[in-house]
Amino acid sequence: MNYFSRNRGLWIAIGVLILINLGSMVWMYRFHGRMIRHDRFKEHPRHEELIKRELGLSKEQRKLFKEVQKAHRQKIKAQQEELRAMKSKLRAMAMAESYQADADSLYNDIGKLQADIERSNFEHLKEMYQGLDPEQQKKFRRMIDKMSREKEKTAKGKPRRP
Repeated sequence: MNYFSRNRGLWIAIGVLILINLGSMVWMYRFHGRMIRHDRFKEHPRHEELIKRELGLSKEQRKLFKEVQKAHRQKIKAQQEELRAMKSKLRAMAMAESYQADADSLYNDIGKLQADIERSNFEHLKEMYQGLDPEQQKKFRRMIDKMSREKEKTAKGKPRRP
């Protein structure tokens, strides 16, 4: 008996594993471009479309939502750029000699800016909510609650459901 016939089961197992590995590589290569990437600061058209579809918005409401969204994005974008600049300055200060004295005021500024961002987000939700009729407001409240729970789950490290 030669070596290949004695270890036939082993060779079959190796062959199957190689095929599975090749199939996995082809699948990853083929579908890599379709994977969803989440960027915290980019627009979420998925949420916007879901809200529009689920609430059954009129043309006037859609126009109002679009204007409110655009104004909110511009405001938030400016605040987030300012926040990034402050954090960058803080990182640079960490390497400097007089770190603690200057950093305390920067910590306070960052905290105030983050509070302003949160305030802007809630004001944005309030504006959207006020543009809805009572039935749409109930649906909107449920949708926001559900999105908040999903966000909390992902913050705790649990995977997000599609």
